[in-house]
Amino acid sequence: MAIKLGGGGGVSVPIGGDLSLLDTANTVTKGSEVFLRTGLTASSSTYPDAPVKSFINNGTLAAQSDYDTSISPWQGDSTASPNVGGAMADTSTGELFVVTDNGYANKFTSYGTTFVGARNLRDGTVFPTTASSAGISCVGYGTTSRAQGSNMPATNLRAFISGNGGTLGVPAIAYLSNDLQTHYGTYNLTAVSGYDWTTSPQYIKAAFVSSTQLIVLQPSGNGYPIQFTRYPVPSLSSTSGSLTHERNSIITEFDHLFSWHPELIPHTSNPALVGFINNETSSQGQKIYYYNGTSNFPSTAIAYSYYSAVSSYDTGNISSTSTSTYRAPFLHGSHGLKVMRNNVTATFAADIGNVTNNRIYTALAFSSTGYRGYAFKNANTVYVGHSNENKAFAIHPTTNVLGASIDMSSQAAPYRLAHHNNVLYNLNGTNIHTYSTTSNAFVSTIDISNKVSGTNAVGIAHDGTNLYVLDGSNSKIHKYNATGSSYVSFVTLSDTPHTSSTLVSLAVDSTNSVFYVTDDTNCSLYALDGTAKVASVSAGWEDSEVHNGHLVGMQTSSTTQTKIPTVDVVGNPSGSLGAVSTTYYRVS
Repeated sequence: MAIKLGGGGGVSVPIGGDLSLLDTANTVTKGSEVFLRTGLTASSSTYPDAPVKSFINNGTLAAQSDYDTSISPWQGDSTASPNVGGAMADTSTGELFVVTDNGYANKFTSYGTTFVGARNLRDGTVFPTTASSAGISCVGYGTTSRAQGSNMPATNLRAFISGNGGTLGVPAIAYLSNDLQTHYGTYNLTAVSGYDWTTSPQYIKAAFVSSTQLIVLQPSGNGYPIQFTRYPVPSLSSTSGSLTHERNSIITEFDHLFSWHPELIPHTSNPALVGFINNETSSQGQKIYYYNGTSNFPSTAIAYSYYSAVSSYDTGNISSTSTSTYRAPFLHGSHGLKVMRNNVTATFAADIGNVTNNRIYTALAFSSTGYRGYAFKNANTVYVGHSNENKAFAIHPTTNVLGASIDMSSQAAPYRLAHHNNVLYNLNGTNIHTYSTTSNAFVSTIDISNKVSGTNAVGIAHDGTNLYVLDGSNSKIHKYNATGSSYVSFVTLSDTPHTSSTLVSLAVDSTNSVFYVTDDTNCSLYALDGTAKVASVSAGWEDSEVHNGHLVGMQTSSTTQTKIPTVDVVGNPSGSLGAVSTTYYRVS
């Protein structure tokens, strides 16, 4: 392949020629002359380290738009809507589980005051994505609400029922770990011959009545008498299967059963008793009736005497035929039966007999725009900060499993985050606060006020060797050693972007030896010496980070975008650009 002199003293070599060296080398020597490849903008004195032109395209790493569904109580929704039958509590630990009408199970401690985490029960693993979100409820047992089964891997598993989450849309029961993150199995419930499952899955409820039996309740047809069906508990030696009913009974002795409250209500002392609220007469109001689920279903009901006085019921708020205001009864260790307030912002649980008594207000959703700071630890953990909560939350970047959070309230709210060697760095003002991601405890504070003043520190990044801080007031990037304990040097971005834009974050890609600097509208690339590269994409991020070869930008709403640097062999953007030639320019 011939080499020809290009215009302006250059040498042009078409792609695919025999001299493959010329397609990849940064410089070419012809006689006593040295030629610099297209896209290399540095002077000849920096050979062979002159930067290569680089570009940013859409990334292939999945972007996240719902970190807040796991980080924030009630999935960030301002109003909470518990499902009918959607609550259960462990009175020995105070752990409360609430299924909401979006199909998520939320876990709290102290009966709802402290949010722990959540899981989407329609994730294709627990129940299919096609399952009705309103048809999922809790399966409780006695005062602990712990799942019952054989070959149990732990004693504190939790169970949930979906009215149409099994094979071909039949009801199914799923077993999860106490933190909701490990799925141990989902089991179909076979229908009783002659009694098909109702087409309204929100009316199918279940409760364990012993360590070997569970009861499933549904209307027997057209809203008429209640059907109780007993099943054996499954063996968790298999993660799937079907349960065949042992006994079936139709409760017919009361006309007022036509208008029952479609929930199973736990008994305060006897787990074998399953009950529901129903109308007595128009003058009597309503009562809770319990049936013994372990017997052969007696023909008469056991009236629950604890709330036998009609005057103890708030009949306007806890209607036997409506669950619009209060629903999801559960046991509280000190206050007996409680119900959740539905579809409100200030969600609380109150006594079932008098909803003005003993209210427990649950954790509220976090601010929807308070997300600040994003850092990558490893393939299983990223940290997302929330400024109003003063915490950095550990979360799986793809499955959204929520881990332990780091409390920053005694130092500074999360602002810009970086991670290295099990240390999380939080840049806020003229301090960098460090935390152990092993113990989740505060470690130390690094004072950077001698290099950056006021609130001008707007970005932080770590490349495994050095810690970098972006000064937005003068477009400088300050370099510290790996721990931040000693200052090394600084570079100034060559095009001083702060004169036209507000800088907001910094990321470093050690593989490609570039900085990513975002402003209020764009993301741009710079060489490690501060030289601007030909690249800019729309961003508007709150913080940015590099992991798995991607640039990930976090927005205040907790959503992320991903970008990836792409170049072809000659430093031009990848894509369909037609015939591309490598052009070398004489530099010496």
